[in-house]
Amino acid sequence: MKIASVIEGLLHRTPFLHPLPAAGMSVLTPDSYDNGHLAVITDAERTLGDGRPSFREWRTELNKRLRPGMRIVGSFHGSWWRSLYDNAHGHERIHPPRAQNPPAGQILLIEDRDPRTADLIIRYERTQEVWSDRDWEYRTPKTRASARIRPEDPCILAVDGVDPDDIRYYLADRSNRAAYTSMFPLLTAVLRAREAERAAEEPFRQLLAGRIADTHGIDVADAAAGLPELIDRWKLANTYARPLVGDPDGEAKALRMIVADYVPHTADRDRRATEAGFEQATVAIVRSDHPDVLYIGRKRNGRWVAYLPADDGVHVHRLDGSPKATKWTRTDWLLPGHHHRKWAALHTTEQWEEWPHGETAARNLTGPEITDTIERIKEIIDRDFGAPILAIGYRPRRDSGYRPGFEVHLDDPTETEPDPTVRHSRYGITTPEQWFPWSRANGQVVLDGPYGQQATRWDPPHSHDPNRNDPLWPFRPPAGGGRIVWSAPDRIAALRGRQERLTAIGRGRAALWGRADRMADAVTSERAAAIEADAKAAFVREYADIDLWPAHAKTLNLTVDNGERHWVRLLIGSHLARGLDPTGRTIAELHGHAAANDWTVPETHGHVLPWSAKTWADVTDIPDGWADLTIPTDDTADGQQVG
Repeated sequence: MKIASVIEGLLHRTPFLHPLPAAGMSVLTPDSYDNGHLAVITDAERTLGDGRPSFREWRTELNKRLRPGMRIVGSFHGSWWRSLYDNAHGHERIHPPRAQNPPAGQILLIEDRDPRTADLIIRYERTQEVWSDRDWEYRTPKTRASARIRPEDPCILAVDGVDPDDIRYYLADRSNRAAYTSMFPLLTAVLRAREAERAAEEPFRQLLAGRIADTHGIDVADAAAGLPELIDRWKLANTYARPLVGDPDGEAKALRMIVADYVPHTADRDRRATEAGFEQATVAIVRSDHPDVLYIGRKRNGRWVAYLPADDGVHVHRLDGSPKATKWTRTDWLLPGHHHRKWAALHTTEQWEEWPHGETAARNLTGPEITDTIERIKEIIDRDFGAPILAIGYRPRRDSGYRPGFEVHLDDPTETEPDPTVRHSRYGITTPEQWFPWSRANGQVVLDGPYGQQATRWDPPHSHDPNRNDPLWPFRPPAGGGRIVWSAPDRIAALRGRQERLTAIGRGRAALWGRADRMADAVTSERAAAIEADAKAAFVREYADIDLWPAHAKTLNLTVDNGERHWVRLLIGSHLARGLDPTGRTIAELHGHAAANDWTVPETHGHVLPWSAKTWADVTDIPDGWADLTIPTDDTADGQQVG
């Protein structure tokens, strides 16, 4: 009502909307609408939703299916793709790094998968000339460039599996337009490609329908009705997608296999229609027995398949059931691949949709293989190092920046404790690391190394913060998709105990030197007062007018030299660190006691102490004016009186 009142006011007070109809017009009365003077434009009515996914959800789901053999279009001249270019090293996804971008808006074939990163690889012709040092001229390279893409990249769109009607829907949907504004050329390119492809396939589809009808003795219309599922299965159900037409040998193979596939496909469809209740009951039983099940499907021969997740997030454990689901067998540590695309999916989860179906054995070790490798590593560590192992991390072959291997964290019992007589001595615990790269050869795991890595050091005083207590455990898993696969809880607990003990000692040392700072500040205040008193007495002797002193004092530097304060602080701290109470003693007495006992100087920074001074006996001069100053009583003092 509030908005309607605002519009009503604008209607009657905006000159360019005048003159209004003689009978009057109001947005608040139905007569103005019935007379046709006002109309409600419902362009945004779809914001309420019609059950379809948003454009972003649709594109994400579509791109998840991408794999070698499928096609994409991309906006490779946009800001997101350009952001991956580095002036020093070129584009991180293109090889060669300084080659031109892939053509935007053109259909590109995914030709391969990077074995290291699992990225999809497209290749394209290079048209820009580059300088040839060999030929001393600009020329167009003959070798194609390649680019690595990922399904989640926001600048690409899958071509295969796209329904042209879906594209038309989103192009006409105003509520989704903001999500695809920059991808409008891609959508139109895919739409044109799919329509052209369908037109090119139409004669072959008619041939298929006729051949199926002749071979199996059915009506051509019935054969044509079942073709879409058979063709989609031919194109997309395998690990590598394949086209329907274009290659004569491929067309002959498609004709032969699709015709042969008709009967099993139809029989499977009819069987599933009659066994719907049995299938629902079986799915319920499997889900009850295995709550974490990822996928339940049924093959055309009626046999059941279910996948359970392995703990590495890559492998699965497979359950195979008989057609009547009375007998089940289990096979552990398999890679799922894309076989499930040929089966009828009866239950899937979101986790299964995100599962890395394209992983290979060359990039991953199974659980038993990891266990066997860990035992081999333990033998090598015990033989060559004799050090206890705290934890072992495993890294599969994932990112090109990281090698696959095992990262072994060792315990080093030798540790440095805080020295209370040294103000900032470093202390801590070091855990050395060894690296064992792994690979496969003839199906066997090959272990290389070990290679020494940079040790992890827990070193609280590095930042001079006594409260710093970063734990050594848990160790970070190896970068690049790694995880901890073995650990020794008892040794880690002992390590934590050592860390806590050193932390307590370090905090005690910090408290000790905090007392030294407070005592030094008190003595420094006395020294500052003496400096001001001497300057004031000299001024009065010369000018004999005390009223002029405040103004003159502002022109003088009456602060205590910071190096002298530091000298006194170290002297006081040397006594406190040895359990001696310096209160009531003069600076000269403390210096004499420290020099007589040849104590080590806690710290030298070249202020007043000479750089060469190692002990207090090497320090022969006391700063002027400090020798007779007395250390005041400190309420927190606790120690033996200096003798």
